Amino acid sequence: MGRKKLKITELNECLGEAVLRLLKTQGSSQARLSECSGVSDSRISELTRNLRLFTLTDIEAIADGLSIKPSQLVAHAERLLAERSKHADNVIDFPHTREENLPDFTKLAARKVTNRPEWEKRQALDDIGEESQDPGDYE
Repeated sequence: MGRKKLKITELNECLGEAVLRLLKTQGSSQARLSECSGVSDSRISELTRNLRLFTLTDIEAIADGLSIKPSQLVAHAERLLAERSKHADNVIDFPHTREENLPDFTKLAARKVTNRPEWEKRQALDDIGEESQDPGDYE
């Protein structure tokens, strides 16, 4: 059974970014945060790189390691989220990249190769020197 693909939300991404910004502001490192919070280095790294979803336990422990309240960490992430949405409104629309303006790629498929006698001759001789896979040949 395969692993379930995570649906990383924008708030989760902003939480990771908030942790990194707060660490930078405090002049601290992920390793130091790991020591102070009790959250493993690898987990903090995965959270800040958006490879894992934050849990409430993570938020509480990391906020404690940063010497802030969990609500302050979430508020910082919400401010980052608001900044993102403000910038998203300023996105320039390029009409030529809209889906309805893209060419029909099925008509742009690779050309069909017709008869290639030299290639077919080489392919026919390609099995020379190979052992037979038929068990009846060895009886």
